[in-house]
Amino acid sequence: MAESGLLDDVDVEAPLLWDLDDNVGADAAAGRKCKLRVDLIPLLRILRPRLLSSTLMQMPSILAAIPKHSQARETQERPPDYSKLESWSAHPQRLPGRAVEDVNHLKLPDETIVPPKLRPCDCFFVHDSTLIPAISSPFGTPPRWNAPLREPAELVSKINEQTDLRVAAGAAPFNRLCRIYAPRYRQVNVMCIALMMPPSPFARWKQLEQALEVAYQDVRRAFVRFIEETRGRPFFIAGHSQGTMHLTRLLQEEIDPFPSRARRFLHGYLAGQTVPLSIFQAMKHLRPSACATDLCSISSWRTAPPGVLVVVVCGLIFHAGRGWKKLRREILATNPISWRSGVSPSSKVILQVGLPPPSRPFRNDARLSLRQRQHGSHGDAELLRAGGGETWRHGAPAPVVGMTGKPPEKLLLAYLGTPMYDLEKFRKRLTDPFIAMGVKIHPVNLVETQHFSEEDRQQMLKSDIILVSGGNTLYAMDLWRALGVVNVLVEMKEKAVFCGGSAGANCWFDGGHSDSMDPMTFRRSCWDVKNGGAMPQGAPG
Repeated sequence: MAESGLLDDVDVEAPLLWDLDDNVGADAAAGRKCKLRVDLIPLLRILRPRLLSSTLMQMPSILAAIPKHSQARETQERPPDYSKLESWSAHPQRLPGRAVEDVNHLKLPDETIVPPKLRPCDCFFVHDSTLIPAISSPFGTPPRWNAPLREPAELVSKINEQTDLRVAAGAAPFNRLCRIYAPRYRQVNVMCIALMMPPSPFARWKQLEQALEVAYQDVRRAFVRFIEETRGRPFFIAGHSQGTMHLTRLLQEEIDPFPSRARRFLHGYLAGQTVPLSIFQAMKHLRPSACATDLCSISSWRTAPPGVLVVVVCGLIFHAGRGWKKLRREILATNPISWRSGVSPSSKVILQVGLPPPSRPFRNDARLSLRQRQHGSHGDAELLRAGGGETWRHGAPAPVVGMTGKPPEKLLLAYLGTPMYDLEKFRKRLTDPFIAMGVKIHPVNLVETQHFSEEDRQQMLKSDIILVSGGNTLYAMDLWRALGVVNVLVEMKEKAVFCGGSAGANCWFDGGHSDSMDPMTFRRSCWDVKNGGAMPQGAPG
């Protein structure tokens, strides 16, 4: 998910499959009647009050990302050949060693995993959108309705790299039990889904429907291949956002009508998009999940803090035999902590689903979510992983301060704004919430002077919290190395709470992904404050 901006804040994308708040009310996004006010939904999507200025600033890039041509005029490549490994982001027959490791082979440095061929189940995973403006615009190619699979080669390579990262992060919880199959497909441009589905005032439904059909047929063909290859074994399905859109249709057309497939089907995890309860009325075998022990059932959720409105993006939902129909009824809401349906919140616990236990290194650290905490492998050092942008204005300082074990008025926070070139407005945005709690702030400004003073060094060594802004990861890393800031940060790894978003998340790990400077940059080595990798620059859709 993008660290801040229009689509992030209107929740086009909910958190990744296993990326949950530690005290989420879980059914905050659903479990009620979907009383859609057709006249307000378009405005809620793009003009929520706190996003008005951001919307206006981003409008040129938003409009530039919308295809001008009709979908029918777009030259479609031949469909993927799912008999070939190149058409799969994840496949159990792929050998380990790919640049972005196949999720079937992901493991902790000291971990021994069950070989894929010995795992008792299978998982069919459909990723979310990776054809997004932040990925496609640097290449200067005209916006498309559907993602290319072969040309232009550089754009396809970037989309595939992002897809592999999303699949690695989203499907990793299954890789001890399941062989994972995750197809590449001609996904729909996320801007088309966000802005062109009714009741949006920009709707171009017939063309969007054609684009969705292209994407779905790829997913369907991949699933049929998956069914053939897995030969009677039990299986799960899982997906996120656009992946959930296609899986919702797949359930109705390719699983429920086939008793032999339904008997093999264990459970579906459909996160980050709308799944109406009405689709189950016509099903013979599948049902909405009510508790953690349900089989042949479906769970779905979109997480948000209690009291926060989550706008329903899909105004139209596919119903087998009826086509695309307006969403008018209740939607499926499963508490992703207790795995129960209904409106009752779960207990306020620190969630560890899909992450290794405390005192162990991170597995693929993807969507860096607010208030989700984890101890690292280096003494008493602690890390708060948070999204950037608006999240710091809505509660992030409190858990950071809480980790120190001291009252706010006795705390010193060192702020490193190097990734954002020490711009004052970004410093104020991130530090003002801490100042309001009584925390003392020491800004470490390096960009203008290109000098790391002894005073800055001593203040950092005294700090209880070190906060790094988002921005240009590579620039900050190079300057910190040149000025010796890295040495102080490594020295503080057992003494301070580290926090930040985007570049401020990348920098703490011994590896990371960044789009800074070069859109084809896949991975960059950071330093060993925390073992593992960070990928905060996912994007909506």
